[in-house]
Amino acid sequence: MSDHVRHHFIPQFIIKNFCSSHDGFLSYFDKTTGKLGLKNKEDIFVTPNLYKDESDQYGDPQRIEKDLSKFESVMAPIIKRLLAGDTIEITEDEVDSLKLFFAIMAFRSKRTYLHFLNMDPDSKDFFGQYQKDGDIGAFWKRNLGLLTQHRLYRDVIADERIDFPIKIFMFRDTQALLGMYPIIVERRGQRDFLLGDTYPTVQTGEGPDGFPTPMYSFYPLSPNRMLVLAANGVQWAGDDVRLFDKSVLVRPFPKAEDRDTIILKVKKIYEPTVRELNELAADTALEGYAMQNPMRCLQ
Repeated sequence: MSDHVRHHFIPQFIIKNFCSSHDGFLSYFDKTTGKLGLKNKEDIFVTPNLYKDESDQYGDPQRIEKDLSKFESVMAPIIKRLLAGDTIEITEDEVDSLKLFFAIMAFRSKRTYLHFLNMDPDSKDFFGQYQKDGDIGAFWKRNLGLLTQHRLYRDVIADERIDFPIKIFMFRDTQALLGMYPIIVERRGQRDFLLGDTYPTVQTGEGPDGFPTPMYSFYPLSPNRMLVLAANGVQWAGDDVRLFDKSVLVRPFPKAEDRDTIILKVKKIYEPTVRELNELAADTALEGYAMQNPMRCLQ
């Protein structure tokens, strides 16, 4: 089998939703050059050998990439359902799998990898204690490889091989302080969602302990739809910190005849909110962001 060296940290089944045609091209703004141009979906949100691990941990240098692909193949049909219809049925376990999948998406990103490599000496010493050789890059890859074995957050917590700080990261991104619930929002008007390389984009607030805590995590799925994970309680926050109207921040309700299934009603949002979300995605992007039609995103 050939050696896969092109590792996409945002799955191509999501990127292709933003392509302007069937030829696999989309518009991409490169923040490092300041230029906007057409790019093939194969050539964005990708880093050579990002997940390649030649340690003895797995025996196959491309094991992490292959396991990520397996997880993506499980989640792609679920995400496809989120893009169809105004009423979506989804099981509680599928929601938990979505949360974990996207939490791992944040952890697997090039931005997170560089953050670990470039953290201050005290932080490196802290995380290095969990790695016998103190290699922070190896620490990241080892834990990522273990995370990809699971589909539910509770199984991550039960896995004694996953280091405690990584479990805390997964708790933060799947549960926040009081839990998180899904919302599907659909844009109305002339402005589309764009796709940034910091995925998800997170809006934080201040928790009871004074530390920042996620209020929302934003996952654009197409130019028209976005998955939002909202922290419990944000619907009662003041207007100065609450991004969405309360009519959007309605928790999904269980199906009457099957309490393990919830009903998602797609919520409409309008141009001022879409503009704010796009600005947040563009500002936090590390290298660039993609869109189907620049005229519907940047004007």
